[in-house]
Amino acid sequence: MRYAQLSCKDPAPPLFTPDLETKAMASSRTESTRNLIHSSSSHKLRPRPVTVSGVSVASTTWLACTFLIIIGLVVAAGFPQWTTINSPTTSLQAINIETGLFYMCYTPGLGQDSSVQPICSLYVYPEFSPSNRTNLASIDLSDIVYLFTSSICYGVGTCLIMLSLIIGIVAYCKPRIKEKSIYLVAFVLQLFACLFLLAGMVLFPLIYHSDFARQFCGTQADYYVRGKCSVGWCAQLAMVVVSLSFYLPPLAIFSMNIADGLKSYGCC
Repeated sequence: MRYAQLSCKDPAPPLFTPDLETKAMASSRTESTRNLIHSSSSHKLRPRPVTVSGVSVASTTWLACTFLIIIGLVVAAGFPQWTTINSPTTSLQAINIETGLFYMCYTPGLGQDSSVQPICSLYVYPEFSPSNRTNLASIDLSDIVYLFTSSICYGVGTCLIMLSLIIGIVAYCKPRIKEKSIYLVAFVLQLFACLFLLAGMVLFPLIYHSDFARQFCGTQADYYVRGKCSVGWCAQLAMVVVSLSFYLPPLAIFSMNIADGLKSYGCC
C-alpha cells in the first residue's frame, strides 16, 4: 500500500509537455516561413528573361535584324544605281549612265525612245560604245581602283554578316551547345563586318576624282565631290543599312548575356 501510495503521489513526469510541443511546432513553422521568404526574395532579385519555347526574345530579335540587314546589303549591291549621270554626249544622242559597285549600265537615246533597253556590263569586261558615240569602252581600270577596293570591302563585310547569321541559327536551333562561345564568335564577325562595310562606303566617293568620273560629272568632280552626278537610291540604301548594322554587335552581346541567364535558370 505504501508503494502504491507513493506511486500515485509522485507520478513520472511526461517526456513532452503540451507547452514544449506547441513551442516546437511554432519554431518549425517560423523556420519554414523564413526559408520561403528567402527563396522568393532571391528569385525576385533575378527576374526570368522573357522566352518563347525556351529561346530568348533577344536572340530572336538579333537574328531577325541580322537577316534584314543582309537583305538590304544584297539589294543595294545588286543594282547599279549608286551614281546616276545624265550627260549629253553628241548632238544626236543623250546618254544615261548608272554606276554601281560591280557593274555599270548606260541607256542610249534618253528622252527620245523610252523603249530602249539599258546596256550593262561588269567593270572588268566593258562592252559599251556599240557605235563609237561614247568612249566608255576605253575605261582605264587604274582610274577606278578605289571602286574595286570599295567593292571588295563591301563584299567581305556582307559575307561576314552572312556567316554570323548561320552561326546564330545554329545556336538558335541547338540551345544546349555553348551559347556564350557562339555569340562571342558572332560578335567578332559582325564587328569586323561593320568595319569592312564602313571602309567600303568611305572609299566609294573617291572614284569622283578619276578621269572616268570627271568625263561625265564635270571637271569640278573631286574626292567626295560628285559634281553634276547624283547619288542613286542604292547608295542611299547602303548608307542607311550600314549605319544600322553597327547595332548588331551589341545585340549579339546582349543575347549572349540572356542565354547565360536562361542556363542558370535551367530553361535550356
